[in-house]
Amino acid sequence: MKDHGGGYDPFLSLKKQTTDNARAHVEEVCKRVRDAEDTLREGVIAAIAGNVVDYGAKNLFDLGETLDKAEERGLRIDDYDKLREDVSGGKILYYLLDNSGEIILDMILMEEILRTNPGIEIKAVVKKEPILNDVTVEDAVYAGMEKLEGVEIIDLPNAGWVERDYIKELVEDNIVISKGQGNSEALSDLTGVYFLFVVKCDPVAEVLDVDVGDMILKYNNDQ
Repeated sequence: MKDHGGGYDPFLSLKKQTTDNARAHVEEVCKRVRDAEDTLREGVIAAIAGNVVDYGAKNLFDLGETLDKAEERGLRIDDYDKLREDVSGGKILYYLLDNSGEIILDMILMEEILRTNPGIEIKAVVKKEPILNDVTVEDAVYAGMEKLEGVEIIDLPNAGWVERDYIKELVEDNIVISKGQGNSEALSDLTGVYFLFVVKCDPVAEVLDVDVGDMILKYNNDQ
């Protein structure tokens, strides 16, 4: 079991299992998104709700129930209007992927971004080598992401976790969406990044003055 970088991936079969589980709900989720008054916002909510996939918890979750709860609770931190404005006029968007499984919902959001702005280019950023359940090139291809027109899969320039200096260069001229709590912690001091995640621990909840389980769409600005 090898990824693009040639590393052994002990989680590969489990990652495929969670991706298959999420894929089974694609039609249901797409209908929810298409029927929404604001399809881009609904795509955002679906993608964030998918962030509950985590191997530190039960990951074969009931997606329908999760989405129902997500719609009921909404976004605790909500910078959607800013995101929509930037996406509508943007040229290049870097989308830092997080876990396998939720990648299926990330793809639905990417499709809505491309519908909102057909001229935007999306760079889906994955890990260079396997780390736990984080998405690699192989995982993205397994999910079918390479078939999305307007989306290019690229891996990080370094092995390991995302490095802030790399993202700092990207935000100067591009839109950057960062999925997952782990990425948000690593990049929390960078301005110009959109963080999409579900709060999973008390320390992060305390810093943001929210509750564990809350859904976050936070834009780090210069203030």
